Amino acid sequence: MEKIKIGITYNPKYFPTAFSELIPQLKNTLRHELTHIKQLSIEHDDLVNKPETFHSTSTDIYYDDTILDKYLFHPDEIEAFVNGFYKESKTKRQSFIKTIDKWLDDNGKYFEDKSNLTKIKNIWIDDFTRRYSDKYLK
Repeated sequence: MEKIKIGITYNPKYFPTAFSELIPQLKNTLRHELTHIKQLSIEHDDLVNKPETFHSTSTDIYYDDTILDKYLFHPDEIEAFVNGFYKESKTKRQSFIKTIDKWLDDNGKYFEDKSNLTKIKNIWIDDFTRRYSDKYLK
């Protein structure tokens, strides 16, 4: 059994009001990481049951976790981010688009190419609507 460890650093003066942000973000993070566990489990099954067809996505050319622009375009990350944002959106009872816009506003400064902000947003929206419909989209 693997473990997920979560460390939370907080400033007591922001509580209890900070719970309104902490809990949805915590659910987002847990759902994101649980998606990766599911992905690893599927890859492991493929390796054990069909070793001749196994292909690790972690070696794909566009996967580079040192550059946020490239990291976010990896299919495993797309799935994990969309699942996490969906969980956060439902918890906050807000639209999926509002959730990702907030994340992109907070993290856009880490993008080498700012045009990738729009590209990844569109990819996340497409993936979300393909898997969850558009009920919580707007």
